[in-house]
Amino acid sequence: MKKPFSRIVTILSYMDGTCVDAWKEEQLQKLKEEMDDGILETDETLWDNFLERFKNTFVNQNHRSEAY
Repeated sequence: MKKPFSRIVTILSYMDGTCVDAWKEEQLQKLKEEMDDGILETDETLWDNFLERFKNTFVNQNHRSEAY
């Protein structure tokens, strides 16, 4: 997908479950705010921001144990 907006919406559409519903809604709201601020659907900043938030939220809790 060329448009970062479409990538984000597609990924969020595959996320399902009570554990991620609130985060998913928050991300849709942040995406709307970014669009309202004038960021275009084709701007890679949308994707970069989403990816950063995703990585910060869904980290491997066993990373230290697995490394050991």
